[in-house]
Amino acid sequence: MIPPDEIIPSRRHELTRYAGGSPIITGMVDDLLVIAIKSGEQTPTTLGPTVGSPWTVPYLSLEMLWCKPGAFQMGSPEDEKNRCDDETLHEVTLTSDYWLGKHPVTQAQWEKEMGNNPSHFKGANRPVEEVAWDEVTSFCEKLTELEREAGRLPAGMTYQLPTEAEWEYACRAGTTTRFAFGDELTEKDANFGGNVGETTDVGKHPANAWGFHDMHGNVWEWCADWFEDDYPTGNVTDPTGPAVGSFRVYRGGSWSYTANIARSASRCRLVPALRHRPRLGFRLSLRPASKAEPQVQVQEKESVAVSVNAGTAITIRDLGLDMLWVKPGTFEMGSPPEEEGRLDDRETQHTVTLTEGYWLGKHPVTQAEWEKVMGNNPSHFKGANRPVEKVSWDEVTSFCEKRTELERKAGRLPAGMAYQLPTEAQWEYACRAEMKTAFSFGDSLTSDQANIRGGPDETTDVGKYPANPWGFHDMHGNVWEWCADWYEKFTSRAVSDPVGPAGGSARVLRGGAWHSTADSARSAIRSGFEPAFSFSYLGFRLSLRPASQ
Repeated sequence: MIPPDEIIPSRRHELTRYAGGSPIITGMVDDLLVIAIKSGEQTPTTLGPTVGSPWTVPYLSLEMLWCKPGAFQMGSPEDEKNRCDDETLHEVTLTSDYWLGKHPVTQAQWEKEMGNNPSHFKGANRPVEEVAWDEVTSFCEKLTELEREAGRLPAGMTYQLPTEAEWEYACRAGTTTRFAFGDELTEKDANFGGNVGETTDVGKHPANAWGFHDMHGNVWEWCADWFEDDYPTGNVTDPTGPAVGSFRVYRGGSWSYTANIARSASRCRLVPALRHRPRLGFRLSLRPASKAEPQVQVQEKESVAVSVNAGTAITIRDLGLDMLWVKPGTFEMGSPPEEEGRLDDRETQHTVTLTEGYWLGKHPVTQAEWEKVMGNNPSHFKGANRPVEKVSWDEVTSFCEKRTELERKAGRLPAGMAYQLPTEAQWEYACRAEMKTAFSFGDSLTSDQANIRGGPDETTDVGKYPANPWGFHDMHGNVWEWCADWYEKFTSRAVSDPVGPAGGSARVLRGGAWHSTADSARSAIRSGFEPAFSFSYLGFRLSLRPASQ
């Protein structure tokens, strides 16, 4: 490749290419390079993208569509069905052109660039998935470097992730409805809600009004921004999100999520290093280079080392979080047919053996404990000693991973152990505490024994109500508690150390909450939600056990 004689940035230029001394292409180009090449020298095969026109990345054959500058209403109106609190409607103005992938990056494109294919659902033309934000930005940096070396990238432009605003602007494509296709989404419009049960080839479903495919469903898509809990209320220009944070934004829903999570305004967040199983991919953007972003560093606090010995309780000192030892054993999981309030085959009684002991939080994780690790407090009912709530399964597993990393760095965690969510079997075993009745207190439950309906009608401080026979508080009521497992119906087969199915669309919840009736707080009660959901009655309890495979 012969380097160009000149690289001249300008608003508008006449562009002429020469080959063998004669002009071969003449035209006008906005905000790009003017490349003058000496007569008789080798000419480049590609000039780069032209404002107002689509662009195909030569190295990857990746199609990109041009997005014109403009203004739009970002977020959702208060009367939008399934709206979330972090979608405050506000006007956004985008002042610069950019190009955005016509569809998510495929596995073939990823593999050509990165030399591997991490995806669970294999297929060259399916979207790449199981990729972390950190890995995706590496992909963008490598592609930028390759295209610059080939002379195909205008000065100051880089391949990046789109900002959250750029993503929604392109997704809406001039619409103000819940979806780019109107206020409802059908199986013909997108791959969502488990209607296929896995990813599909990109572009299989219809494009929106601007030509973009798969903005709803197929895979969630990483964005460039750090996540902030809500948008500003005023008008903003070229927003890029907060300067720092703990989570990166991802948008668009996926093959396993319901339509309401695939709305144009729906937002979610995840720690940048996590892959989020086979649901999370990305779409490439070409735009002016971003300034270097400051990164968040978690400062470890000094604390007394914890002695972790089987058979004894422990305290995570800098959190003040008490954990009780649960011995191995066998119990009857589920409920007998005659139990009042029983949920039929969802609670089929069966014998479970747990062959290893574990530690479990004496009570749900509190808001103060959460804030020390995550730096925020998403809870609706505020109180340092109340259980943290409005936390999704995804966020809770991020908490566990951060806590594990901190304890390992401090040398306080035995090899092979990790802070995690309990399995559903471990949760029920500890809740029952060898009791075979509907509750750990017997066959009935009152609002004096647990925070259920008829009580305060909001969360209460953890430990306010009596402990069960093994010393655990709030196993009935206060907040539903996330478990590690994907949800499935029970069978009558005896099992050892169950961990649930390998995949699914909902994660298990146990224990009932402050708004639940007694029947919905039984030891055997089970529910499930998609991992991204968060409500003012969803919390969790920490477990310490061997790291999951």
